[in-house]
Amino acid sequence: MGIQSENSAVSLSLPPRERLSHAYILISLAENKAELAYKLAAHMLCTENGNSPCGFCANCRKIFAGIHPDIITIERPLDDKGKPKREVYVAQIRSVLSDSVVLPNEASHKVYIILDAEFMNSQAQNALLKLLEEPPRQVKFILGTENPGTMLDTIRSRCIELSARTEGTAQPGESQRRYLELANRCDRLGLLKFCLEMEEFTPAQLQEFIQASRLHVSRALSRKEPGITLSPQKLMEIYELLTLCLDYMQVNVSVKQVLSLISTGTISHIRN
Repeated sequence: MGIQSENSAVSLSLPPRERLSHAYILISLAENKAELAYKLAAHMLCTENGNSPCGFCANCRKIFAGIHPDIITIERPLDDKGKPKREVYVAQIRSVLSDSVVLPNEASHKVYIILDAEFMNSQAQNALLKLLEEPPRQVKFILGTENPGTMLDTIRSRCIELSARTEGTAQPGESQRRYLELANRCDRLGLLKFCLEMEEFTPAQLQEFIQASRLHVSRALSRKEPGITLSPQKLMEIYELLTLCLDYMQVNVSVKQVLSLISTGTISHIRN
């Protein structure tokens, strides 16, 4: 099922409610994070049996009005000039720890939305990790971020990652085959245009594309991809290039820089 913003062409694919996890990392651009986080929360707490969030039940209405007592939002505190500070602090997460043991007021669960999850300092992340490891039965978490690579691997391993996507742009799962086909044809101009099309990807979407492309190249090395005529040596060079790009993603190199490396590196390998 999909949730789509009424004011933008941004959507979020969600699992059925009967298989909802206790914690999600919501990967989205900053301007969409809050809207999508509240829609995900409404999806979790909607009481209608059909498509959710329905927008009409009591939980949905209160969530979208910003008055639901069981939706708790954590953001960076403001400074004396009204601007967000640099970090989400450990004291804010500790308040979540103490509040999480209190039963919900109205809904089946409390939902804690950390909109600035990438700004949690190390102490805050470690405090949150303890809660994610042994969460109370009646709580759920939504961690909003533009770049999940800034969070501890141990936190990411305890959450399900959901990526917002912009309609009309290429999607990670649809792109790896096209990438290898362009490389196989030695289509240098096509590769440049292809990488330009992906500049709207979030870091998580680009990481998904690279991982899928590596698998595709690995299948080609095993001769399980018909029509790929690149030599094993060139395929191995492309595989190593994609592995390097994944390493760069882990140290927060920008999407555009990684795409530039993919285009120039692939063109260099297929040219030789």
